[in-house]
Amino acid sequence: MKRVQLHKGRDISIQRQHPWIFSRAVKIIEPIEEGDRVIVSDHRGIDRCQGHYHDSSIMLRILTEDINLDVQAYWDDTIGRAIHLRDSLGFPNDKTDAYRLINGEGDHASGLIVDVYGDTAVIQCHTYAMHRELDHIAASIKRFGEGVINYLYTKPVRTLKERYEDVVSGYIRDEGPEVVKFREHGILYESNLELAQKTGFFLDQRDNRKLIGSLSEGKTVMNNYCYTGGFSLCALQGGATKVSSVDISIKAIEQLEVLLDLNDCNDDRHESVVADVKKYLATDDPEMYDIVITDPPAFAKSLKKRHSAVQAYKRMNAMAMQHVKPGGMLFAFSCSQVVGRQLFYDTLVAAAMESGRSVQVIYQLDQGPDHAINIFHTEGHYLKGLGMVVS
Repeated sequence: MKRVQLHKGRDISIQRQHPWIFSRAVKIIEPIEEGDRVIVSDHRGIDRCQGHYHDSSIMLRILTEDINLDVQAYWDDTIGRAIHLRDSLGFPNDKTDAYRLINGEGDHASGLIVDVYGDTAVIQCHTYAMHRELDHIAASIKRFGEGVINYLYTKPVRTLKERYEDVVSGYIRDEGPEVVKFREHGILYESNLELAQKTGFFLDQRDNRKLIGSLSEGKTVMNNYCYTGGFSLCALQGGATKVSSVDISIKAIEQLEVLLDLNDCNDDRHESVVADVKKYLATDDPEMYDIVITDPPAFAKSLKKRHSAVQAYKRMNAMAMQHVKPGGMLFAFSCSQVVGRQLFYDTLVAAAMESGRSVQVIYQLDQGPDHAINIFHTEGHYLKGLGMVVS
């Protein structure tokens, strides 16, 4: 295994157990290629850990402090522990068989996401190093997931597919179904792995969907940025009298209609609306609902876009509050990693002031427990939400 060395005083990330080391800290001491697994030594030449090398600002992604662990042994250990953790959390079970198996840094595998849908594991490589170790990853999943996971599908992020010719999507080894079927809280879902966003579904909102479903009996619900309607289906299952699902994507709404039929709830309680959410909310005569949900895609993926994202969150949620009946509830979410929990809270304070409504916070919401967070990597805590009563 090749080696890289850190400049003097630049091993602070290792001391703090943060999995990222930036390029300014790294001294290249021998020829090295994108995605190589390397031993990382300090300025004195003492070996400290091993990780993946990338020619980018995050130059090293630390994997383990065991410098003697070979690649397959590392993946056997990492995936074995990940499966054990999900098993202890109750995944899979009779009502839910879709869950996150590997959550990047949260499972000591920076650059890798693995989601399971029924008996299919979808592997999403975010770095070329992870793609180079795909065979090892697949072997460990097949070994430790035997009897539960029958198919492996690789779906690397778009930027990797654009940059490297050998990075492609598709099943590994055995061919599986084009459309996977799975359950969440007893609700049936299906997803076309090639066409769907992310790995196929937004699993991080599972617990929040269940919460809103439990509050929906006899209520009217407005689900903004509904995508394929996870919140909408939970609200209908929970006994909502009316659900309006709003999204700008025609394909997402079409898939929602398929899922409504699949669950025998495509009736007059539900309406699908294809519209730009911000424009749809901006009306002088707003329709009022008992529960309003705002769950937009990330408004900012870099620090330089954070200010404009915060302003967008404020304006959108101020408008959404105008659609909440007095005493009703607003559930507002952000998945923008660069917008932290306190900043998002402050943004909703500003939205409440702009709306002129009185607001009480009753729920502070997160990603599900299968989306484990490395305590030394606060960047992994990306999903945040507030459940509020709006008077």
